[in-house]
Amino acid sequence: SPPPLVQIGLATHFVPSFKLEELESRLGDARWGGRDVEVVRAMIEEFADPHEKVDLGGESGPGAGEMSVDTIVTHANEIVEVFALETLEEICEELGRRSEAGSAWARDALKSIQKASPTSLRITHEALKRARHSTLEDALKMEFTILHAFMDGHDFYEGVRAILVDKDNKPKWSPATLAEVGDDVVEDYFSDKGDDLVFESGRSKL
Repeated sequence: SPPPLVQIGLATHFVPSFKLEELESRLGDARWGGRDVEVVRAMIEEFADPHEKVDLGGESGPGAGEMSVDTIVTHANEIVEVFALETLEEICEELGRRSEAGSAWARDALKSIQKASPTSLRITHEALKRARHSTLEDALKMEFTILHAFMDGHDFYEGVRAILVDKDNKPKWSPATLAEVGDDVVEDYFSDKGDDLVFESGRSKL
């Protein structure tokens, strides 16, 4: 449901559907100037349902795989503590320790990580770190570059095969382990190959 999505930081506000038409009308009638962001935020907050935010630290996402939203909300502080660690190896080690101590959410998160493509894990983790201080425009350009690199790689097609084509749910990732995905491999996914995303308007600062 929408309120928990606000709580875990996937959404900033929840505006009930019966208020959307009026909000759209107000936004359409607004007088725009040099404080557009503040105007929009004030209008949305006027129509949004009140909520209590869960502090997710702002630096990292939960990366919880198959966990429910309720689980994420309940264990938000723990999740932030684990996924704020610097490397994937540290994250996995800490999840393992907490799993052995009886933490169900840590066990489920670790299982999800262990089933995922090691390359995808490395690239996603690096992208999250790089995006911390990026503008939206730069983040979108980065994701566009990563997308092209994945389409030239092996694991995207292997995942489609295992889940959608043969449906054996037994993907054979290459490389097969995190240790085999070196820094040079990661860097290649972020390197400029001449197919950058270009925005039509140069006036908008995203």
